Amino acid sequence: MPKANKTASNPAPGAFRRSLRPRTSDNYVVNIDAPRISQDTFFSIPELLHLLAEYLTQNDLKAAIRVSRVWNTIWVPYLYETLFFRKYRRTRNYPKMHSYGHHVKSLELISVKWNNLDFLLNFTASLHSLFLRNTKLSTLQLQDLAEIAPQLRVLHITLGQRSPKPLECQMTPVSAFKHLEDFYWSALTDVRIDDILFVLKSCSHLKSLALTINTLVEELDEAKVEEIDGFKNSSLIVDVVPELVKVDDAGWASTSLRALSWGNVMLGPRQSCLDDSKQPHPCIRRLFLHTPNLRKVKISGKNNIGAQDWDCMFENQASIQEIELALRFLVFEGGSRVGDSGFLNAVSKSCPNLKKFTAKHISPTTDEAFAGVMRVNHGLQKVSVKCTEFADLALHQLARLPQILTSAGASHSLVELDVEGCLQITSRSAIEIFENCPLLRNLNLLGTRAGTIELFKGCKSWPCAKVLERLRMDIQPLDYQPRPRNAGWMLPGQVEVPSLNPYAPVEQELIRERLYSLTSLLGLELKGDAMTYEILEDFSFAPKLQKAILCVPYKSNDYRMNREAREMALERGKALFPNWIVWGGVSYASSRLTSMITANVSRDTFVF
Repeated sequence: MPKANKTASNPAPGAFRRSLRPRTSDNYVVNIDAPRISQDTFFSIPELLHLLAEYLTQNDLKAAIRVSRVWNTIWVPYLYETLFFRKYRRTRNYPKMHSYGHHVKSLELISVKWNNLDFLLNFTASLHSLFLRNTKLSTLQLQDLAEIAPQLRVLHITLGQRSPKPLECQMTPVSAFKHLEDFYWSALTDVRIDDILFVLKSCSHLKSLALTINTLVEELDEAKVEEIDGFKNSSLIVDVVPELVKVDDAGWASTSLRALSWGNVMLGPRQSCLDDSKQPHPCIRRLFLHTPNLRKVKISGKNNIGAQDWDCMFENQASIQEIELALRFLVFEGGSRVGDSGFLNAVSKSCPNLKKFTAKHISPTTDEAFAGVMRVNHGLQKVSVKCTEFADLALHQLARLPQILTSAGASHSLVELDVEGCLQITSRSAIEIFENCPLLRNLNLLGTRAGTIELFKGCKSWPCAKVLERLRMDIQPLDYQPRPRNAGWMLPGQVEVPSLNPYAPVEQELIRERLYSLTSLLGLELKGDAMTYEILEDFSFAPKLQKAILCVPYKSNDYRMNREAREMALERGKALFPNWIVWGGVSYASSRLTSMITANVSRDTFVF
């Protein structure tokens, strides 16, 4: 950023001139005698101004507006572009909304009452993104919000009521936001499928919809409606609850929705369809009838989606390119477990064009079910299957065939792979990934059995060696057996720890040679029972390396040596990474005491 001129007038030509050397680095040379772009010309180009603003922090902008009046005019809009308040009160003087509110484009509020929200919105005519967290909002207040800020394109609402009445917080007023593109609704209450469809039908530009902690129902429980009616007729309430809408499925075409996200969404009792053995839930059927152009589907948390529901959800959804599943809980219906491999089977049958597939902490399934998904998707670029039953068969299917055509011929499309915690993956299938995926940039093999000496043997080169940027893996002995995930955590001394069996110097040399071929690494993390500091003592093979984590197990498991071990780790880290920011400590991996070194090129380094 240019500095302000502290002199009252411009210095004479040649005054205060100093002999400066051209600034050099590994990538460029700056010629100080070359013609420079003037400040006025630079600030007259909006694209350059926006690009520079992306790199400036709030403190940078606060300093910039004090340089001069010109700079104040230029940078004030960026300073007030995004504002955040927690429990905002109208009596506060900062910020002066009447002066700077027209610059505000994004506003995030936490635990703000309606009267204060109303006050802020009256001064933010240019607002396009509104995030309301832990907010008490009634249906009529939501209607008022649509009248005050009809131009909103992004609206995220998390209701603060613990269990609000369904009619007191309907989402139907959202249909008045005709420019809405991204809508997030989190409310611990029943949501009618007709209300959702009404919003989808009315908001023709809506591309992203997220529902959280809701229960989807066809109609509200009569007892709850009567309770609201009785409360409405009392003298304690003056709001008029709008009538419930009804959407005709045959009266409108498909929506513009491209991304759908569910978090802890349950399906309410069936009303129009009593046979749950052959028919999908009516809410699932009606919702996905009008969303045939989805690109991304994310389902997480607790749910009671059955096999027929999964099939209906992904049926005729060949346009889906990204699926994210994080089903942490099992739900039981009639004594039988819901889920299992039903969702994977539905994906493999109906989604052949996936680019990104994520499944983590899901209910128990099978390696064969994952293999089915990998088998039909020939263009996968990112795969993340942490702590699942994803194993050798699925990994073999992922790596088996070239999948895209490039100028150099057929090539595999995989760019990122994360199989951390997949206990059954071995070196046999990991070798295929290294040898068949030349575009691979990010690989996480932690918590698998893929890091044995078998992975590093052989004379075939790894095509990804010149492009791989991030590698995380365990160096494990051949006889390594991981602890099951359900074994629980135990203190050192409570479980028998097997003796260490490091590789011989010749085998360590094989590992070292393979790692030395990874010349494009930005981040490296090595752990495991067979990991030693002797495997890598020189990191000059990766000149772009920004962060490294090394964890080496101790022979002894005596916790009393923690302080000494920490000092030894720090000393060893400083020797391995001179002039880096180094932290040395101890940790426990599989109930074994481990020396840990973390080294960063700078404090701003973020790789993993």
